[in-house]
Amino acid sequence: MEEEVILLTPESQYNGKGRGWEEHNFVYVSAPSYSIWMAQCCKDASSAQICKNTSDDTPEATLQQSRNLQTSTENYAEQCHSETENSAEQCHSETLSQTDESTTYTLSQESSWSTSLEGQIHLTDGIENLNNTLMSLSGGQVSPIKFQLKTPLREVQSSTRRYLKRKAKEVVHTVLNHLAPGQSSDMFQLLYEDNCHEDTEQSDKTELEITDTILQLYCEAENNALKRQLLSLLSLPNAHSKSKLQKLIPGLTKWEIDQSRAHAASHGAGSLPGPMEPGYRNRMNKEKLEHALSFFLDPKFHQICSYGTKDLHCDNGQTVTIPQVVRTTCHSSLLQMYKSYCSETGFVPLSDSTLYKILSTCSASKRTNLTGLDNIATDGAAAVDDLIKMCDQLKGLGSETNTVANLTTALKSLKMYLKSEYKFSVGLSSGCQDHCLKFALSHPTNVLLQEECDHSHEEICGKCNILNEINSALFNEIQNIRTSDVAEELALTAEKALEKISDWKAHILRTQNQEEGRYRALEELQPHQLLIIMDWAMKFLPALYREKQSDFFGQKGMSWHVSVAIFRAEDGSLKHKTFNHTFRAVRQDWFAVASAIEHILKSIRVQMPGIEEVFLRSDNAGCYHCGCLWLSMHGISERTGISIVRYDFSEPQAGKSYCDAKIAHMRSKLRMFVSSGENVTTPFDMKKAIMDGSGVAGCQCAVVEVDRKNQTMTSHCIKGITNINNLAFEGDDIIAWHSFSIGIGIKIKREDVLKSEQLDTGLIILSDFEEPSKNYGVISHIKNCSVTPTSIFHCSELGCNQQFSSYQILQEHILLDRHVQEKTSTYDALRHHWSELCNSNLFISKQLVQIGRDHHTLVKNSSVEKLQQRWALKKTRKFARFSSKAKDFLHRVFQEGEESGRKAIPVEVSQRMKSLRNSTGEKFFNPDEWLQPSQINSFFSRLSLNAKAKDIKDEPEEDDHLREILQSIYEEEERDSIRDAMTLELDSPI
Repeated sequence: MEEEVILLTPESQYNGKGRGWEEHNFVYVSAPSYSIWMAQCCKDASSAQICKNTSDDTPEATLQQSRNLQTSTENYAEQCHSETENSAEQCHSETLSQTDESTTYTLSQESSWSTSLEGQIHLTDGIENLNNTLMSLSGGQVSPIKFQLKTPLREVQSSTRRYLKRKAKEVVHTVLNHLAPGQSSDMFQLLYEDNCHEDTEQSDKTELEITDTILQLYCEAENNALKRQLLSLLSLPNAHSKSKLQKLIPGLTKWEIDQSRAHAASHGAGSLPGPMEPGYRNRMNKEKLEHALSFFLDPKFHQICSYGTKDLHCDNGQTVTIPQVVRTTCHSSLLQMYKSYCSETGFVPLSDSTLYKILSTCSASKRTNLTGLDNIATDGAAAVDDLIKMCDQLKGLGSETNTVANLTTALKSLKMYLKSEYKFSVGLSSGCQDHCLKFALSHPTNVLLQEECDHSHEEICGKCNILNEINSALFNEIQNIRTSDVAEELALTAEKALEKISDWKAHILRTQNQEEGRYRALEELQPHQLLIIMDWAMKFLPALYREKQSDFFGQKGMSWHVSVAIFRAEDGSLKHKTFNHTFRAVRQDWFAVASAIEHILKSIRVQMPGIEEVFLRSDNAGCYHCGCLWLSMHGISERTGISIVRYDFSEPQAGKSYCDAKIAHMRSKLRMFVSSGENVTTPFDMKKAIMDGSGVAGCQCAVVEVDRKNQTMTSHCIKGITNINNLAFEGDDIIAWHSFSIGIGIKIKREDVLKSEQLDTGLIILSDFEEPSKNYGVISHIKNCSVTPTSIFHCSELGCNQQFSSYQILQEHILLDRHVQEKTSTYDALRHHWSELCNSNLFISKQLVQIGRDHHTLVKNSSVEKLQQRWALKKTRKFARFSSKAKDFLHRVFQEGEESGRKAIPVEVSQRMKSLRNSTGEKFFNPDEWLQPSQINSFFSRLSLNAKAKDIKDEPEEDDHLREILQSIYEEEERDSIRDAMTLELDSPI
């Protein structure tokens, strides 16, 4: 066994477990190397006490020998040569310091000075051979190498790095000294120069290749900015001079070199330039600009809409939102008027192009006609306009100008509020009677349709109270009118107008409550459930790729019923399948809808076997809002195996749904199909067009016919159907609500209202559903989308145009930050000015009612008239028969039109009834006998139908055609009766 030498520090201890010396203070050295080195380096060999560690040594003797060895080592350290770098003093002191600090080297440094036995085991013969050779060459002047470095050099400590550097220099100089005694430094310098020369040649070669590549890219670049960026890599003063660059790149100017050097100095050589801040030069004459703005932005040429907003996009990327504004005059006419005004006043305006630019900058919408609007909302908005016109009449009848102006402003503000903000203010629990859904929709007498509020209603909304303020102020002005007839007429007009506005307000509240049912159904939809939304699309007229004039007239449309089935996929997203039924000819009644529902559920049972429950939703059309359809749901559920759980209706005139979107997609596909050279004249052509190519995502079509022979249910005994808007089916019972989630509902026993059961509808399938290539569509639904509003909070310091997204940041800016005024373009300044002007005209003046700048201001005020519970529920329709005097007048007007060929216009007839007077100058009709244009139109239609029926009876006809004639008369009367009933429902007071 090779002997080992152990250097022991005073802290070393024996743990009493055999050869169990604590190793963190041991330094192992091979005996031969250490003995030779100590014998040659020490003046007194006896001072080097060597303890031979064998297997039979005792711990006490070993400890005593280690202490003697430490004393000898310290004596030797005082006597070693101080003039040499590789003296034994540095070696021994470094050994002691590393031992005391416990910074011993690990197995990654296989060392003869290791503190562990593993280090000795992994000791290689290489370091022994190197130390022996080094000691032989240096004559003992160089201390032994302690370890071999195994870890990366960049990861070792600085002290280790210094030690390695010193030992490497000693080894190299020792070898070179034997090659050229006394000239080791010169030999080392020679080696260094040769190495540097080789590196320089390689570096020059690489640099030349890079330069050639940059020059090639420079010549191929077409953008001056890119050329400047590439040239900045070569044009640095320490790289190439200007003359050298001009030789490398023919045609290069010194100015281009200076620009590239400036680019390198400001952005860095080869770096992309940062975003340039826009510079604006305001050269427009401010006096002329203000003169043009004062004319163009006059309120006489603009009208603030009561709905919608518009975004103004500034040059600096900022977006300013303003209310929707309609410019009542086209730009060319407005410009012509302004130039005429300037010529009258002797003012020299800006150029035409600049004026047109100003008008386009202050953008506004153009007047246009709208169709298909909500009847109740349209009547309410028209009532506001009628009251504004009445204010102009009051001004001519002696009312104060200031009072009339306040009333006009209040009416415009009320119209804006009802169309924009009111729907966001309502909620299930609110301290304001105008906003509380529970209070407004609870039935006053039926406890099953009531929802108790757990809060008081002491708060008053200032904006909702505008209607009460207008009511009192308007009737006060009417009472001051001296002419009784005029006052009576204005009072009646104002009363009806205010009633329509109240109906509009209740309609908005009911709409929000019914929409809550749709939101909740989508949120709570389970994987085994479906939400089916149904609607009839407008009839599709036959479309030909090349249509003759004879084909254009007398076309009959094809009916199609669309049902969108929404389901929740496994990943939690909402998807849909759309089922489209196309008919040859069909009566759009409840039986057609029931037939379509039964066919859809049977198809869903095949395509989606995991569906067990279905929720239905539709608008309030008569074919859906029908007791026969409700009673047939029980049989459809049993026959299809899918349970129909609920049926919810939207608020009348507010039934836009996902069906309308899918109908638009399919209509677009039909137009594309015709444009490709095909014809769509039959239901089969419609199916072919919709399914053509990849089809419409998730849409499938079927061509069907309704078998009227299978209709076994014709009537029912359910009362009050018009007030029911939500249904739940529980076994044989039906739970009905007037408003969604208000009360526990009224239970209707099916057996009590059922007269005859509806059996299988037996829909005739001419062409069944076929799943498209993409058999479902994805509904985009953003969850937890937090939108941070920008540019809401503006600094209040005059001249500072900083804007912030939160109030806290604004406060920090006011307290800590500097107020700055950023430069903007002239047209951005115009946009901000236009925005301020639009927003300043939105709300009522403070003289009439104080409205804060909040979304809605709530104050406690006991003096305001309290609303009654159920104020927002549908009112009972009042059917009033026409007076005999009114009927005679209408008969006479209709007959005059038939004889002269100039048929009367209902609007003009309504005005005549209000202004017609008898021989004594008194009004011919009392205000309660006045009729609305819609009522007059309905009466004229009935008279026209009766006249046609009388003519048919007078004409001799063959018996073969008599049945067809009678059938056509019956269908015409049925359609007119339905139309009349709907007209009376919409136009009569609710």
